Amino acid sequence: EFETFEEAISIINGGQLEEARVSFEPGKHEVGAEEYNNLAMFFERDDLKLSVEGPRTAELSGHWRCMNGTGVVRGVVLLDVLKMAEDGFHVEYPGDNCVHVEGGEWSFHDCEVQCSGTALRALGTGRVLWERCVTGGSEVSKMPPSNLSLVEMDDDMRQILLQIGHRDPTTGRPL
Repeated sequence: EFETFEEAISIINGGQLEEARVSFEPGKHEVGAEEYNNLAMFFERDDLKLSVEGPRTAELSGHWRCMNGTGVVRGVVLLDVLKMAEDGFHVEYPGDNCVHVEGGEWSFHDCEVQCSGTALRALGTGRVLWERCVTGGSEVSKMPPSNLSLVEMDDDMRQILLQIGHRDPTTGRPL
């Protein structure tokens, strides 16, 4: 049992465990590692065997970068995280997708994936099973904010914000 997802992955990636099961309770959870500003989680070990599960009311915010290993993810909601950098002009963002699989074998079952970019990017030697997953943009059920035109900003930045969806500026989560 681990207090946080990051703690479990840190121990797994450190080589102390080869297999782990992480169960999430209902609620909002950040799954990003501290070294990636809590925005991304990297899975790099070849011998990793990870099982992640939770109810549909468990929302996991963060970019999943699966470079190797084997993983099964069940029942949770996966959200990408996109935040404006402190300068107000650049986007603090680890990738343009929720789940990026380059290696290993990963399966996602009965999940919901909300992403402002590509929900799943699979390339290289990565193998992915995407089964009974609801996949869509972060704003599937919401109209763009009507007050965006009242905010003073460069036209290019306004277009970017309209394209990527409206986000909480502190957390990067969809509103």
